Amino acid sequence: MRIHTRNARQYGFTLLEVLVTVIIMTIGMLGVAGLQLASMRSNHSAYLRTQATIAAYSLIDRMRADPAEFNGKRFNTTSGDTPQSFQNWVYDLERIGLQDNIGDAQGEDSDIVIGEVNCSDDDENICLEGNCQIIVRWNDSRGEAIELAEGARGSDKTESAAEFSVCTRIAQ
Repeated sequence: MRIHTRNARQYGFTLLEVLVTVIIMTIGMLGVAGLQLASMRSNHSAYLRTQATIAAYSLIDRMRADPAEFNGKRFNTTSGDTPQSFQNWVYDLERIGLQDNIGDAQGEDSDIVIGEVNCSDDDENICLEGNCQIIVRWNDSRGEAIELAEGARGSDKTESAAEFSVCTRIAQ
């Protein structure tokens, strides 16, 4: 007959050790998944910001090609009477997949765009006198936490949008 003593060797892991390891690994994997989600949101936000910047500078090039169409005027993508080069710019935005709407504050099915040009000397033009302000707005609520998007911005469509604004001087 064999008697077991307390200093007998133990082989393998106990069920408790395995359970603790699984819990720690699960918490770590959830953290990595959350980081991946935040990274994807930030990348999409950066993509939209890049598209808005490219769109604004594309419009500036069109404005410099025919400054007479823009000098002293103010209009946006929802205006009826706009220069042909501006209408072509809006068409290009739609063709590359940047819709001409802001959407709601929750970001449902909307990315970019609302474009606005202000070459007038009114108080809303924040640029120096004689310069034009170009504004491109887009809904970036998918790139932000919902609470931040809803709390920091109003319910108005233009207030719920992120905005890129640039001033430029075109020939008179």
